[in-house]
Amino acid sequence: MGLEFSDSLLDKWSCCGTTFMKDTDFHPWLALSAYNLALSEGEGRDIITLCNGCFNSLKEGNHILQTNPELLERANASISPLKYHGGVRVEHAMSVLYKEIGLPRLKLYIKKPRPLKVAVHYGCHFLRPAKIMQTDNPDDPTTLEELAGVTGATSVRWKTQQDCCGAPVLATNEDLAIHMISKKLVDIMDNTDAQCVLTSCPFCQIQFELHQTRIGKMLNRKIEIPVLFQTQLLGLAMDLEMEELGFDFNLTPVDSILEHFKE
Repeated sequence: MGLEFSDSLLDKWSCCGTTFMKDTDFHPWLALSAYNLALSEGEGRDIITLCNGCFNSLKEGNHILQTNPELLERANASISPLKYHGGVRVEHAMSVLYKEIGLPRLKLYIKKPRPLKVAVHYGCHFLRPAKIMQTDNPDDPTTLEELAGVTGATSVRWKTQQDCCGAPVLATNEDLAIHMISKKLVDIMDNTDAQCVLTSCPFCQIQFELHQTRIGKMLNRKIEIPVLFQTQLLGLAMDLEMEELGFDFNLTPVDSILEHFKE
């Protein structure tokens, strides 16, 4: 689609700092953002990420560094001899596809449109804080539904769609995390005709996939629904090779979805 990517920094990147660290250790979190942003600035490149958490952490960190000279100076002291000057842009891949590539151009690449029913889950950090993320209306987003629509899919609305999946509390309160994701899975399976869950966040995808068997045992019923990453659905509709789309790493059976894209 005309975008030029580089993986030259893969051996230098650090953790983004994660959204969780921000609330417990602010200055090291901001320094990690500054470090990664400085590396990108040194290459003369902006950052596109597929991860909601990395997107949120880096974009909010970038906003703070670009608008607060004192915090920028402190962060730069922490990453010396690197230095960040505030010249990098951070975007989520879904926003780039939607806003910059655009739906009309995306449609040109679709070779296998299919009428799937999908339950879209955005993930909290894609949308909020809205003034900084600037991706969509956090109360009534449509980006992922419209991207799915390009492939021929139809998005179903569901009551707990905008609720957190529970992934952020998984490490500290597993029972709560399981309860949160079980509510969403049961809502989708009982109240919609969705054939799969579609998300733009890897952490949310893991949360939706990892616990289905356990929740089924807890509720004494079968809980099973395929979970796809947004780019997997786009790739299927573009007729990309299966090995390019990472289905070997999905934790839920996706055969029912793949069947729709066979000749």
